[in-house]
Amino acid sequence: MHAMAAQVCNFDDASLRNVIDATGSLFHGCSMRRTRFDKAILSGVLFYQCDAAHAVFEGAELQGSIINECFLPRSSFRSAKLNQVTMTKAHLAGSSFCRSRGESLSILRPTSINDLVLEDAHLPHFRLSKASGRILAKALNAPFADFSLSNLSKSELEQADLTEARLVSVNLTEANLTGAVLNGASIRSSQLDGADLSHASGETISIVESTMRSAKFNGFRGRCAFMRDCDMTNSDFAHAYLYRSMITGDPPQSMALNDANFEGANLVQSYIAAGMAGSSLEAARTAYARMNQSSLRKANLSGISPFQASFVKADFSDATITTFEPPFFADRCPGLGTALKDLKDPHSATSRYLTDFSLLMGRGRNGST
Repeated sequence: MHAMAAQVCNFDDASLRNVIDATGSLFHGCSMRRTRFDKAILSGVLFYQCDAAHAVFEGAELQGSIINECFLPRSSFRSAKLNQVTMTKAHLAGSSFCRSRGESLSILRPTSINDLVLEDAHLPHFRLSKASGRILAKALNAPFADFSLSNLSKSELEQADLTEARLVSVNLTEANLTGAVLNGASIRSSQLDGADLSHASGETISIVESTMRSAKFNGFRGRCAFMRDCDMTNSDFAHAYLYRSMITGDPPQSMALNDANFEGANLVQSYIAAGMAGSSLEAARTAYARMNQSSLRKANLSGISPFQASFVKADFSDATITTFEPPFFADRCPGLGTALKDLKDPHSATSRYLTDFSLLMGRGRNGST
């Protein structure tokens, strides 16, 4: 069948299992409902405007094939080899790519991907663009994936490997990313409100100009994470590992962490310039942290020990403080002195430390240009 051309043919219920060589063939406008292509060699084949509902490509070799404007609901690509395969404007609702393998699979402008199954698939450099629907991708292995301009709300990506993936203008509202690997990933202009990233790994992850309201980051491992100009209001970072992370806004209030929960989080050597009004940092580890220009109004700072931490122009108005032992650097921090004066012995030394430090800073500013 090498380089065969079939136009407007009926292959319904046909069996093309184990076809040795259909390389370079063309199927145009064919009806291929329930057609079996199990383990067929279909490298470089062009499928154009075909109806292949419930077709089976299990174990097939499809390297370099192009599937354009085809109707493929409930089709099966289980264990198929999909190197350099491109699918454009295809209907893939309910289709299964479970355990399929291949680099650079591209699914572009699909008409439907509702309940598309990608579980246990190994698809490095996977590309998904202008798609809408819920995908089921538990344990998907897709490092360097590229998701763009897509609505994937409520998708299942538990334990998916998206190392160094790129997500631009993607809606993952209420998506399940529990235990996912996002090391080195880049998230831009995306929406993850209510998404669950509990116990996910995101070392050196970059999140910019995205919304993650009420997202769950419990136990999130984000060493050296970079977050900028995001809305993470009411998000839960309890026991997250954010060592040396940079969480900033320009201006600082554009990084919204109001009412966020950082209870027990590791913020050692982190740099935070954000709006954190009403947030909880109870028992958070803040040694060497830099929280300059942050708003900590009505924040719960109980049990933190800001050893060698820095607070410049940070607003502590109505904040709750139980332990705040020196040494730390604090300058022009409204509300901090009042909060420290409310401490009872034996912590009165902290208040005296701040008073003496403020006097020293005041003398240092005299005559400053």
